[in-house]
Amino acid sequence: MLFSYSLFIEYISKKLIDKTRQLIIIIGEELYLDIMLQRFYNNDNSSVSELCLDEVGRGCLFGRVYVACVVLPKDPDAFDGKDIKDSKKFSSKKKLREKAEYIKANALAWHVSYAEAEKVDEINILQATMQTMHDAVKETLVKLGQPCLTSCLAVVDGNYFHSYRTFDEANETIVEMPHVTVEQGDATFMGIAAASILAKAERDDWILGLCEEYPALQERYGMATNMGYGTAAHLAGIKEHGITQWHRRTFGQACKNAVLNEIL
Repeated sequence: MLFSYSLFIEYISKKLIDKTRQLIIIIGEELYLDIMLQRFYNNDNSSVSELCLDEVGRGCLFGRVYVACVVLPKDPDAFDGKDIKDSKKFSSKKKLREKAEYIKANALAWHVSYAEAEKVDEINILQATMQTMHDAVKETLVKLGQPCLTSCLAVVDGNYFHSYRTFDEANETIVEMPHVTVEQGDATFMGIAAASILAKAERDDWILGLCEEYPALQERYGMATNMGYGTAAHLAGIKEHGITQWHRRTFGQACKNAVLNEIL
């Protein structure tokens, strides 16, 4: 079929517009991450160590809640922030793991902690998350060489954090680490995004390891796909097969009303 010159130009223009739009979207996403993800909460004070915290698995029906704490180096050349983003934005598990390994190798300090489902049932998810955050902070401080708490700042994803305190035996006083909470912090600060990546990578690996050891978790509940969240397949599996030893028995009516599957 022959095109007139005007139709040819129109056709080429449309193709160029489509390609340009795709390129703008790709570049725009990269610029957005560079511009929107701030490296530090307090950019004016290089002497403050920022301990960034995020959790993964808080809203799940199944398994552990994980928390990661990350301290980024102050020198921007020592840590490449490219592709560091909220862990929920990764579509590739391979890319997520690669970034997790990069963070572990290049962060100034990091630690991942978790609370088992039994702990969540015992003291509730909020308190279990706070305890796990405190454990992650404690272990990260050890890796930093136990700096004075007042020279640190906890930068926490969300809107609540129970202050981290220690007892100073020499002065017989309680010392408290300053903290700030940031809603959608994993989309705002690079350190929180890095923490979300570590926590998700660890939790995903734990669940996938369980599914490998107990294939019925995937066959009955779709666990390797939903990662413990309350999807339709997961809820249907609970209704038909009951809950497992790793489910949170106090979480949601589906788990509260289900029988325990003695096999899993």
